[in-house]
Amino acid sequence: MENTGRLGADEISALYQEQIAKLEAFEYPLYGLDKMWEGNRYPDGPTESRSVNPTTGKTIAKRVECALVHGDADDPDQPYLRVATTTDPDATMPWRLVVRVEPTPFEERIQAITEADYVPLGATRSALSIPIDGQPAEFDVLQRGQHLVAQHHAQSYDIVLEGRSFDPSEVSLITVEDLQPYIQGFWARH
Repeated sequence: MENTGRLGADEISALYQEQIAKLEAFEYPLYGLDKMWEGNRYPDGPTESRSVNPTTGKTIAKRVECALVHGDADDPDQPYLRVATTTDPDATMPWRLVVRVEPTPFEERIQAITEADYVPLGATRSALSIPIDGQPAEFDVLQRGQHLVAQHHAQSYDIVLEGRSFDPSEVSLITVEDLQPYIQGFWARH
């Protein structure tokens, strides 16, 4: 049999089951939109990164991010909201806006990576209370046009929203206990 470099259905299924097991074992809560959201929903992650001591080669810090996605990231005409729980302090709001949510020219990406307080051209920075399980939580918001990033500092993790065509003042988050609707959403997309 020729190796085409593509994964078969069984390999994809095994990788996805491994991803779901990691999401279910994630030590922090996952957040999403309630059942009123009728569009696509699927899991994203986990993604992991590590800082390593160059002298010893030992891990200094491990950062993990898991997310639940609502909408279609690939269709710019559709609403999209990625709700991430992260322990990664290096992924700043400006970086998320100009790299992940609204790709922009290289120069702006560099500035967004190096300056956490950077406000991209045409963007506004504000504060907003977004309910989480019915309780108000303060989020920092960076928005440009229809694109937004919002971040709430919880105890030992951050909750980060990345999206487009969502009015952040109308977003209400819940703690997601059941991943089944997200798992079904993943398979419906593939």
